[in-house]
Amino acid sequence: MNPHSGKRAWKAGTRFAAAALALVASVASAQAACVNATMYDLEGFKAGDRTALRALQYDRLFTLCVTSGSNGFMQILDTPETGDIEVIYPNAATNAGGNPEYAAVEAGKEYCFGDPATTFPLYHPRNEGSSGKLAITLTLTEDQQLEADAWSRPGEVRQHLGSHKQGGAACTGRDILYISYKAQ
Repeated sequence: MNPHSGKRAWKAGTRFAAAALALVASVASAQAACVNATMYDLEGFKAGDRTALRALQYDRLFTLCVTSGSNGFMQILDTPETGDIEVIYPNAATNAGGNPEYAAVEAGKEYCFGDPATTFPLYHPRNEGSSGKLAITLTLTEDQQLEADAWSRPGEVRQHLGSHKQGGAACTGRDILYISYKAQ
């Protein structure tokens, strides 16, 4: 699917949900020096419960919270076992009128997604693939992001993701956190 199509907001919930389920299946939270991410049950999260999920239930809403170690520009991609790599954040529901490929973030500020009332729904439907990866990227400047027209060329997307560093003691300017997932 072309990530620039009008279906982006709708696909964000289903695609991200598939990726996030896998995240829960393999780890409840993932941390790198520059990017941290944790998943929570949506209802519990809304009630103040910050217990990381150990497993997702099909079609049950959950929350993903991400914190950056530096000011910069973030995007979250779903790289499912089958199908296209898709930008799931930012999307039309969270960044109307803004850049459709990445969004500015502040160091130390927590960004949470998954509440349909404030962002977009996150859940894993039974008909999505059984494995994949979430890729949370952070660049320090906009010019380090992939050009919008390049998303239709898979080779450039893979090269772009490969140019980011995972882990390390500090943000490098092109950082990535991969979260592998399996659906159950």
